[in-house]
Amino acid sequence: MQARADKFSYSSSSLDRFTRFFLLGLPTQIGTIDGRPGCEEAPQRLREMSLFGSLWKDGLYDACTGQMVLPPSTLVDVGDLLYSPGRGRSVYFSEISQLSETISDSRKTLIAVGGDHLLTLPLVEGFAQSRSKFQILHLDAHRDMSKMSEANVRATHADFVSYLAELPQVERVVQYGIRGYTSSFVSHPKVFSYSSQARPQDVVGALNANIPVYVSIDLDVLDPSVFSSVNFPVADGLLPAQLIELFREMKVLDVLGIDFMEYNALLDETRKDASLLVDLLVQFMVVRFEYEKLLDK
Repeated sequence: MQARADKFSYSSSSLDRFTRFFLLGLPTQIGTIDGRPGCEEAPQRLREMSLFGSLWKDGLYDACTGQMVLPPSTLVDVGDLLYSPGRGRSVYFSEISQLSETISDSRKTLIAVGGDHLLTLPLVEGFAQSRSKFQILHLDAHRDMSKMSEANVRATHADFVSYLAELPQVERVVQYGIRGYTSSFVSHPKVFSYSSQARPQDVVGALNANIPVYVSIDLDVLDPSVFSSVNFPVADGLLPAQLIELFREMKVLDVLGIDFMEYNALLDETRKDASLLVDLLVQFMVVRFEYEKLLDK
């Protein structure tokens, strides 16, 4: 299914009362600087996973207790927003921003699957059109920053955070999972970095609990021993349990959206990593849904 920025419309009457999340696929790598393919296949790979398909057909149950944790229609799939080289990058980014702005206005939570990490930039720019102030939680092995000294430089997946930090609506960027070594270091007064050794509660504590947050995940934040289907793996990363604990710590925050980027489906012949990614996505939704149910009581 193809998403269309000019055709997508939100109507509360057209959605199930359980609908909380919109899924958007961004199957392109226009921001990747080394040209290795595979991340553009991620949205389709996830949709092929059986557990993923059950989300909107049957709902999901806790395998141990039998309790329904996600009713049918909790997640609505709006399709993939396709990139056409003939129309250009700026047009595609504008379409992404238009879609994320519309979903932001719906007060539902966006779940985006890329694609390379540059695609986070137009997603956030869309939220900046409808929100006067928010913050970003960026999970990654790399800081993805560079000096913005050349006027005509085009952003890439390796420096998009520098562009995010310049948006006046972004109050701060909190990074988690940063590790390794680099030949240069670029700082910014809005950007605060935590290593993979930091505790999830300390990372969430660095966020302002009074303003919304957008969450962006480069899957190389995970340790390669548990998730290896990425183009730039770095040892000593997060384990899935740490990421799930982070989701739990975040439950009290107003989360605008979340993206999962840089999963290379062509490196995942056994689909082991796809299975883990679907589980993490589900865990995020379960935590959010359960907490919102408590608030509704």
